[in-house]
Amino acid sequence: MSEEKSKKLNKRQQIAANVIGLGSRPGEVAEKLSISKETISRWQAQEEFEYEADRVTKALLLELLDDRVALIDTCHIVIRNILVGDDTSNSV
Repeated sequence: MSEEKSKKLNKRQQIAANVIGLGSRPGEVAEKLSISKETISRWQAQEEFEYEADRVTKALLLELLDDRVALIDTCHIVIRNILVGDDTSNSV
């Protein structure tokens, strides 16, 4: 994300977009920020807000995917070591 995009949102909007992007419901975010659900709804209609929430969601999904791929790679190594009788799998 470019800094130019994030500067269009105020601090509370950035927080709300980030928390929504991480999976919180708009109503929960409104309550935590002590603002109305209608305000969150108006913010969600803004292109910059949607962009930030989507950016955070995509970053989270990529991180989860990387973690899963690393776990699968580790599993493959352990299984391969077991199949070839290599006792180094205990150190993984």
